[in-house]
Amino acid sequence: REETHSIAVEDRRNGYIWRSAIDEKLYDLEKLNEFWQSYTKSLLVIKYTQVNSVKSVVQTITSEGAPSTFEWRKIGNKLVMDYYFTDISIGLTLELEIIGDAMVARIPHEKIKEDGEHGIVSIEMLPFFGATNKSVDGYIFYPDGCGALLSYKNVDSKPKSTYKYTYYAYGNEKLDIELIKKMEQNNKYHAMLPIFGVKNEDNAFLGIASKGDTSVQINLSVEGYMVDFNRTAFEYTYRHLYDIVLSNIKVDFASVASESKGAKVDKMYIQNDNEAKYVFLQGNEANYSGMANTYRNYLIENGGIKKVIKDNDSIPLAVDFLMGIVEDRMVFDKFITMTDFKQAEEITERFIDNGIDTLQVKLIGWTSGGYGKYPINWPPERRVGGFDGLEEYSDYTKEKNIDLFMQVNFIDALNDSGGFSKRNDVVYQGNTMPVTDNKKDFYLLNPSSSYRMYENFMEPFLKYGSAGVALEEIGRMIYHDYNRKNPYSRMQTMKCWEDILADASQKRELAVEGGNAYVLKYADRLFGIPMNSSEYFFTDEEVPFYQMVVHGLIPYTSVAGNLFHDPVKQKLKWVEYGCMPYYELTYLKSREIKYTKYNSLFTSHYEDWIEPATRIYEEFNERLGSIWSEHITWHETISEGFVKVCYSNTTVIYINYRDHDMIHDGHTIKAQDYLVLKGGE
Repeated sequence: REETHSIAVEDRRNGYIWRSAIDEKLYDLEKLNEFWQSYTKSLLVIKYTQVNSVKSVVQTITSEGAPSTFEWRKIGNKLVMDYYFTDISIGLTLELEIIGDAMVARIPHEKIKEDGEHGIVSIEMLPFFGATNKSVDGYIFYPDGCGALLSYKNVDSKPKSTYKYTYYAYGNEKLDIELIKKMEQNNKYHAMLPIFGVKNEDNAFLGIASKGDTSVQINLSVEGYMVDFNRTAFEYTYRHLYDIVLSNIKVDFASVASESKGAKVDKMYIQNDNEAKYVFLQGNEANYSGMANTYRNYLIENGGIKKVIKDNDSIPLAVDFLMGIVEDRMVFDKFITMTDFKQAEEITERFIDNGIDTLQVKLIGWTSGGYGKYPINWPPERRVGGFDGLEEYSDYTKEKNIDLFMQVNFIDALNDSGGFSKRNDVVYQGNTMPVTDNKKDFYLLNPSSSYRMYENFMEPFLKYGSAGVALEEIGRMIYHDYNRKNPYSRMQTMKCWEDILADASQKRELAVEGGNAYVLKYADRLFGIPMNSSEYFFTDEEVPFYQMVVHGLIPYTSVAGNLFHDPVKQKLKWVEYGCMPYYELTYLKSREIKYTKYNSLFTSHYEDWIEPATRIYEEFNERLGSIWSEHITWHETISEGFVKVCYSNTTVIYINYRDHDMIHDGHTIKAQDYLVLKGGE
């Protein structure tokens, strides 16, 4: 539609039309001001600023409303649109191409022109594509934690939203240690996968940030925010904003000392070819299950995920041992050995004697100084057994065919631990200040320092046994770094993490904390994968979208079974989400660490958990063993507390969280239990 530069895409399979602009037949645009009228019709919304200004004031223009020259041409299945915004002397090109059952939207970085004093801060792509209101039966899927849905029909029951919500891919765009800590404490999540989905009636699409995923955020706006339409879109960052101090200390009218602060942007923009792929779904595939199947296939076809689980593999039991940790005291700190190497072997032998023949063990706090002494990862702590203990336990697990992972951290750095330079090894903000917490105790390592410390660790580590490596944090976040000696963009940081992951996976088995998409082609196991969302007020349902993508390919664990608040219901959640059974244990009783930073491990004594863990292992392999290497192809909440999950070998599982039996399709599912129907049953 040339007069508004908007587009429509027809699905020839059923005639459904997807629009980039709000249909004026459904909504009276005259109710909106001029800016929002143009916003609802635009293919692009550009934020820009004066790059060389002392203080960067970010402003917004829309591709439909701003003064511009516009040319378009059609080349085969591709539509090419050239914009030049005359008031700010910025030009760019948007390409839209139909490829099979998808539309690809692309902004080539070589076509961007910044001829004046203004520069691009970000571009929101197709902000109203597929937007609709409560009159339509459907929802928006967004990758919050495990995955979540916003249902159109429930918007009236929610408080009216006054702002849009943003999910950054792979970690927050702005580095703030206190915010990161707060999010972790309150179980708030970023997007591990750079995707979103829209379902309108019997049609849907999955949006994939196929290029530029390191600089993408997912915007979600609930009906009532400026426009009465639910909508979601990708926004690509071109320049980072950082805080600056504009003047020296001054006295304000209340006679209180303060600083004048502002924001500044980078002079150079991020030269990514930003691209989004919109895969259209219909009929039985037009739902979050179809979206998960589509994204899994996309990863497989593009080499983005590794298949670790083999046909006929048993479901492993995952066990972590907390070994050593320091209790901070007034005068002399106390080192507490919760489990040494010999004791770990003793507990492992108990599991083997109980008939557990597929076991994965991960050791925490085995490094010098014990748990949390980042970034010191070598040598092994002598008070848990030292070099000899490591070698003996590693040889023992190899002989017993047990997968052993040694947990290490090459990202976090604590001031008290030493082993790094606060001048040269840490991440810096754009204002030349290091990224740290309020107490200046906690830092993040520059990616080049992380890689150097990884290499320094691996060289001696490879000489001791055959244990694998478990990398903390690396699958949870990337960041940009203004370190003058070794500056890194988010893309360069991800590339550095991938270099570590690739090298480690070639040398040893690899477990990774967190499930950001870039780890999926390297990891042999994932840990710390959430089974819930951030539970914001607009969330109507949590769904195991992430698990549907990964199940049958890479094993993963979530919350330890000994930390469940309700053992029966949490076990059912393991079943629903396809998790490995997992426990975090110690040789001593957990009361020994109640005054340490690890006091959340409130019940961990191995004697209390060997038998329950054994029963779960036996139950899972007996009842669920046939689906361990299969994909989850369908997930559905039939009614509150009653769920159906289907697998690629036609197995169906009904999970009943309720306190009474449920009858469905002629089957009785007992209260707080599950029923497995194998193919043909």
